Amino acid sequence: MSQLLRTTAVLLFAAAASAAQAQRADGVRPDLIFHNYCSVCHGDRGDGRSRARNSLNPPPADFTAPQARETFTRARMILALQHGRPGTAMTAWTTQLSQKEIEAVVDYILDTMVPPAPGTPLAKGRVLYAEHCVGCHGERGQGVTSSPSQAAPRPFTSGTPRAAMITTVAQGDAGRLRHGFAGRLKPEEIENTVDYVLKTLAPTLAPGVSGTYAHGGRGRDGSGAADISAPLPQGLAGNAQRGRQLYERNCSPCHGANGDGNGPRSALLGAKPRGLGATPLNRPALYAAIADGKTGTDMPAWKTVLERQSIADLSEYLWRTYFQPVKPAKSD
Repeated sequence: MSQLLRTTAVLLFAAAASAAQAQRADGVRPDLIFHNYCSVCHGDRGDGRSRARNSLNPPPADFTAPQARETFTRARMILALQHGRPGTAMTAWTTQLSQKEIEAVVDYILDTMVPPAPGTPLAKGRVLYAEHCVGCHGERGQGVTSSPSQAAPRPFTSGTPRAAMITTVAQGDAGRLRHGFAGRLKPEEIENTVDYVLKTLAPTLAPGVSGTYAHGGRGRDGSGAADISAPLPQGLAGNAQRGRQLYERNCSPCHGANGDGNGPRSALLGAKPRGLGATPLNRPALYAAIADGKTGTDMPAWKTVLERQSIADLSEYLWRTYFQPVKPAKSD
């Protein structure tokens, strides 16, 4: 790679980082808003492949569809968040989001999820990714295992500097099977591909951002003593049998049928879910974790989809199945 390309890449990455910092200066985090309020229906990447989609009719909108740029205009999406969409599960969000937050999350969706306009560098990068990268990295950047003896490529992450990714794509990655593309792609084509990956396929939630410290009843993972017998909040009483049905329908694809984190969808996540019961949680903590989600992970806030009673039922099932202390056997 030429010195000019290295210098250009570093400068562009620095400019992008500065722009991102300026965007956060007003305190609005559209990535967190999408995670907390939208992903539970629209999916982590806006493609509608959510845990709740089988329960919704019509299904959630797919912002990644080829026709999405023509269908989902900025004005239409802002109106949908302000007033909801009659005949669908899309509700109005003006009671929970400010106008600034609504506009920010709409711009975030249009900028990172909706396919880029034809002829733009990002559109060219999308075509190049489909031609050269999708066979190993997958359509959604999740990594594809080509044989039992070969590990799938790691999922893309937004923490990888743009300049470093350009270098890796151009020169290859020693110790892995990835070869360099400098001999087959022009420098601008490599840049277009990398920009497409970072813009649309790499998770945008900042590492280390976690709802663990923000949501009531949860506290710090693994620290402090919790009243394990504490009842559910708001005077709710859960039904474990109904909760089991909810778990099988909505949670097992990620957390696994046995709560071990090996659900069929877990391979597509940025990080495999921890085994249920690995961290001591009481009923209030479970309720908060389900209702509010955990930012910085793929765990969404289910309070935007499930009623309070359903969350209570699910919490009760999880507590009885995975978190309730085992009573010691009585000695004769």
